Amino acid sequence: METTITKLPEEEAASRLLYHCWRGRFDDKHEAFSFPGITEGMSEKVLKDTEQPVNTFQIDLPLTTGKWPIVFEEFVDGWVVYFKDFPSIIASSDDGSLEDALDSLADIVLDDFQIMEEYKNNVSSYMKKRHQFLKKVFKT
Repeated sequence: METTITKLPEEEAASRLLYHCWRGRFDDKHEAFSFPGITEGMSEKVLKDTEQPVNTFQIDLPLTTGKWPIVFEEFVDGWVVYFKDFPSIIASSDDGSLEDALDSLADIVLDDFQIMEEYKNNVSSYMKKRHQFLKKVFKT
């Protein structure tokens, strides 16, 4: 008997948004995306007034280098998105949307790739560790 795994609507929406936001940015250089089971539809959540996340979940970013967990935290005023294995690579939304947070995270990753290319080894030890992580994730 097969077991069906049901994802929360927020996880499905995040998977779909991650696919659309990042595929266009990384496809020409990285043919690594395989997002099976992306579904349409997004549910709205009633938010409570708190400084703690009202919703937290993670999905795997499926690349040829493996599955890399990305954590999503929903706050009253927006979303925070980061790599679980390197939480300081983090982005938030300016307009409160999950899509904006994912777009910001993609911008940060692309900026880091540009810094890697321009400055090579002339960066701090922290940036070297950050670059090593991104090289491992995106196999560059």
